[in-house]
Amino acid sequence: MQFDNASQPLIEVATWIGRRQAFGLMASKCSVADATTLKYLRAGRHYKDAGLTWDEFCPRHIGISRASADRLISQLDEFGTAYFALSEIVRIPAEAFREISSAVSDHSIEYNGQAIPIKRENGRKIADVIRVLREEAAQHRLQIDPPSEPPRLKNLATLRRRLNRCLRDLAAVAHSTLHPDDRAEVAGLICTAHERLARLAPPES
Repeated sequence: MQFDNASQPLIEVATWIGRRQAFGLMASKCSVADATTLKYLRAGRHYKDAGLTWDEFCPRHIGISRASADRLISQLDEFGTAYFALSEIVRIPAEAFREISSAVSDHSIEYNGQAIPIKRENGRKIADVIRVLREEAAQHRLQIDPPSEPPRLKNLATLRRRLNRCLRDLAAVAHSTLHPDDRAEVAGLICTAHERLARLAPPES
């Protein structure tokens, strides 16, 4: 990129773009410095120094969409630098980090009184701790809010309500004052529904 009479902020932006030309990243590959710089670019509106909107600047010079850039900035605001430090070592979605965030600091993740430094050489141990913490969080959720009924029964109950509603609507139409042609159509609809429901019935054992 070449700029005539570039201002200092624009020079800083151009320098950063040169260093990060292969930025095309997801949250799991974004460093603390990347996220912080994105926030700096947007908050200071330095993209305007290039004569672009934020929508245009992100894909053209950073390699990600505006939505992706905004999401990374939001994660930085919500989680701080700890999330990005951890995500450089292990892949962890934002939803998973929320479950374990109380055990994570800027420099370590804690479990059973042991603080494990967030470093690449501890990657396997950190991944194991994250898995255990998430399992414990899931168990805690079940204790606080146990499921009222199995998903299979819940789905059947939903289908039953929908079927009853359809049958009530059909009965209301069938017992209303209808034109002879409409009455014949309703009768045909009832016959078709009866045949299709009969085919769905499980075979007798």
